[in-house]
Amino acid sequence: NLMMVRRRHFMSDVATLLLGAGALVRILNFQTEAAVEIPLLDFLSGAGEGNVADDLLLVLSVTVPFLQAGEHYRSYRVAQRTNNSHAFLNCAMRIRVDAAGLITDAHLAFGCVGGLPTFATAAEKALSGSALAAKATLAAALASVSSLQIGPVTEYHSVRQPEGKDDFRRLLPATFLYKFLLAVRQAAGVAIPIELQSAVTPAERLPTSASQTWKSELPKDHPGRDPRPKLEAREQASGESVYHDDLQPARPLYAAFVQCTSAPALVTAIDASAALAMPGVVDLVTAEDVPAFNNASLVPGEEILLPKLWRANKHSGAVEDEEMISAAKKASRVLYIGQPVAAIIARSRREAEAAACRVVVEYDLSGETGIYSIEAALKAKSFLPTLPGATNAFGDVDKALAAKDVVIVEGTFSLGGQSHFCMEKHTTMAVPEENGRIVLHSSTQAPEFVRNFVAATLGVTGEKVQVITRRCGGAFGGKVTKNLPSALTAAVAARKLGEPVKMQVSISTDMTMSGHCRHPVSVSYRAGVSKSTGRIAGFDVKVVMDAGCSTDFSAYLATEILNNLELVYHIEHYRADVQIVWTNTPSNTAVRGPGLSQAIAISETMIEHMASLLGEDVHAFRTKNLMNERNCITMHKPPLVLKSYTIPRIWDELAQSADFERRRADIDAFNAAHKWTKRGICMTPMRYYHSHSFNAGTTCLVSVHGEDGTVEVHHGGTEIGQGITTKIAQMIAITFGCSVEKVFVHATNTGVLPQLPVTCGSITSECGCVAAYKACMILKERMAPVRDILINERQEKASQAAAGEVALIPTWEELCAKCIGGYAEGLKVNLSATASYAPPGKHGR
Repeated sequence: NLMMVRRRHFMSDVATLLLGAGALVRILNFQTEAAVEIPLLDFLSGAGEGNVADDLLLVLSVTVPFLQAGEHYRSYRVAQRTNNSHAFLNCAMRIRVDAAGLITDAHLAFGCVGGLPTFATAAEKALSGSALAAKATLAAALASVSSLQIGPVTEYHSVRQPEGKDDFRRLLPATFLYKFLLAVRQAAGVAIPIELQSAVTPAERLPTSASQTWKSELPKDHPGRDPRPKLEAREQASGESVYHDDLQPARPLYAAFVQCTSAPALVTAIDASAALAMPGVVDLVTAEDVPAFNNASLVPGEEILLPKLWRANKHSGAVEDEEMISAAKKASRVLYIGQPVAAIIARSRREAEAAACRVVVEYDLSGETGIYSIEAALKAKSFLPTLPGATNAFGDVDKALAAKDVVIVEGTFSLGGQSHFCMEKHTTMAVPEENGRIVLHSSTQAPEFVRNFVAATLGVTGEKVQVITRRCGGAFGGKVTKNLPSALTAAVAARKLGEPVKMQVSISTDMTMSGHCRHPVSVSYRAGVSKSTGRIAGFDVKVVMDAGCSTDFSAYLATEILNNLELVYHIEHYRADVQIVWTNTPSNTAVRGPGLSQAIAISETMIEHMASLLGEDVHAFRTKNLMNERNCITMHKPPLVLKSYTIPRIWDELAQSADFERRRADIDAFNAAHKWTKRGICMTPMRYYHSHSFNAGTTCLVSVHGEDGTVEVHHGGTEIGQGITTKIAQMIAITFGCSVEKVFVHATNTGVLPQLPVTCGSITSECGCVAAYKACMILKERMAPVRDILINERQEKASQAAAGEVALIPTWEELCAKCIGGYAEGLKVNLSATASYAPPGKHGR
């Protein structure tokens, strides 16, 4: 840790803690063979006796002195999260106070300042010799520490926030010092006003707990009665579950992307000579190796898989028309920094990734101007060609907002993107087989997408491509389209070389290729509310959404935003407009609750604004404006009447069961008594539409082994952590009357079930359960004649035996055994059945 601070200015908490404590470091100088003890700051900065080359020293020990009488030491940090996050700024402070209340010594160490940890020497001088209890001491120290130089931390900088968190970080030194001096005053016996106590008391993080209680009338041994861990839970927790990167064929090759470093641009040359000369490197895959369709986007041609080389002299002939030249440029253009240009194939992943960094790519940047933000796109009128925008309106919003009784709120705000950051990165292993077939073990939510894209890329028919997905280590939108470049590249490389090729993108590659993922939006709104009734009169909302460099699911997201802006509030007049801009950034895609998340933020911002304007409690304002059974018409086109509408009842019951009003009164009392620490409570409603037009159902194949009654299942969903495997196994066990342990759920496989919808929309598990139930009922119907014969036979035996000695109902295992033999040929049962299910309604809604 300390060496990383010395070498790379690592943002360390440990170094700051030790520096503030006055730690000494004992180092061994290999050149002089002498061991010396030096101040930590000299070691970190290489000053004095710490001025030794890194490879010539060894840290032997670190000594932390005990606190002396009158000394006080505390540390503080502020970070994005409590755990697993670098601090925005940290500090460790130590001062000594004598019996007269004078500060005789002060050490204020600050870290994460944009370089090495440092001391706030001006503030230390201001404190030394001052009276601890004097107000002037606090004022002088805070003024001095505010001048501490806080350098920029570029990892928080972005196009939307050029300064990142720097302004916020510059406020923290005074905050830390204020809290520290209050704590020292309290420890020294100086009275602290009650309203300031919260600045001294450390935040207490209580254990998180939850419980759910319900009444069940099911038998104790019923498979669906009690909660149970996922079937794979123990294997996952112990690391035994097999993910796609764990699959190891004999002598696989590994692929790594060569990413562009300039964009937008035309790729003019790729020099891989240095990379190909490295140990273990096998080949370079470029656009010339793509057998057929060079495409990696849902809308064909928007985003190419790998760019071809642009040769201006080749396209300078007068006979060539503009359309041909434009097409050639499009095939050679990279749209965003980080876009794949080629792929290196090597004997190991480390060799492939190292060699990819040695490939030299040349670009033609002439005439190319990048667009990197919504503001720049609007200025350049850069709208998405496939869908510039969409609108939705109801009633007369202009008339409603112009009413005399209506007051208006207006505002603008932006919502940034959000990356999926899955634990398992995009991984595919492509294995070529006989007769031109290829099998891909791919981490994807959409095996059918992968199969269709690979078939188009290789120029083969669908039956030549088989995609298998056992489980994904996280997905939720991130593995619908974002996994396609790695899957397609692995397939192209495997086809070219005739050997298995595995590609798992690194975290840095994933982040640069994936971009924001959740669509950033810029919002302006104008809403009206009645002063007399406190009811919403209407709103006019304009949304600008950043699609990135291709359409992906942007059109769907625009529709979801428009369809969900009213949430569960009764709004009679509205107008909403969504514009979609095109930028030179990675294409954005679906992230958990796509469109709905943005709609919730927009609507609740307006709700809070209107309640604030009226001076009304926001909870009461929400309650007053909820839809009820008489007016629950949604924004869908055509308008949709919701059936079994229960939101008002749920709202009231939740407020009562959560003791909302009492808790809010307690919070108000706490806030009145504490100046620096505040508490809050909020209750917000939400509606969520299950299923989507492209995901309106799934298929299930159930096969029973007659010998022992075990069941094998293939289903059309993918396990992404949501528990579809367990749910389907439970449904089958319930329907057949067997134990869950007898059910084995196979990996999702396009070779078994070719029509596989995308796993998304919070509906795939439920659709899979219904499909499994229907398949089981088909089998039960086939098995019914055998079951009847068994029951009749046992009834005859029972009539001849003592009461209770013969069980009339056969066990599941007995029934299965008789279905495959033991009776006439005509009663042998086909114990495999397939069924599908799609939810009713338009587009599966």
